[in-house]
Amino acid sequence: MYGKATINNCEKIYAMICDMECKQLPFDKFYKIYQQQINHKQYYCIVCECNDVVVSVLNLRFEQQLHHCECIAEIMEFAVDRLYRNKGRGKEMFYNTCQIAKDFGCT
Repeated sequence: MYGKATINNCEKIYAMICDMECKQLPFDKFYKIYQQQINHKQYYCIVCECNDVVVSVLNLRFEQQLHHCECIAEIMEFAVDRLYRNKGRGKEMFYNTCQIAKDFGCT
């Protein structure tokens, strides 16, 4: 099941991103940025849940760019839990997120 991330997803997203980066990020700073982004219309963080557990995350930033003369969506972070990799979840999430970007008005 796919949906927009909430504040309750923060710890699991934090763990996946730390795993992706191969380092322990400072949680207090991460939480503050995460909280700002999920409440800002320029960002859209989508999660995939399996049995009520977040198994993947894709974080988008929307912005108008001069060299495109249009709004674009840029993937800022994209992580899949190790236990759920190579099962097509990332691919499916990417396609769902492309539709979200189109709905937002991105090319």
